[in-house]
Amino acid sequence: MATQTIGIKEISAARNARRRGLAHGLTRRASVVDRLLAVHQPPDPTPAAPDPQPIRPGAAALKLYRED
Repeated sequence: MATQTIGIKEISAARNARRRGLAHGLTRRASVVDRLLAVHQPPDPTPAAPDPQPIRPGAAALKLYRED
C-alpha cells in the first residue's frame, strides 16, 4: 500500500514498544543466567573467626600521661 502514510507518533510508539520488549527479554535472560551460574558455583567458604588478640595481664585500659 504505497498510498498509506505512517505518522511520526506511530513510528515512535512502535520503536519504544520494541525497545521495552527487548529490555524485558534481556532482563529475563540475565536472571536465568545468574541462576544457572549460581548453581554451578562452589559454595562460599565460611570465613574463619579472627583470633582475638591476647590481653596482657596488668595492662592498663587507658594510656596514662604524666600530666594526668
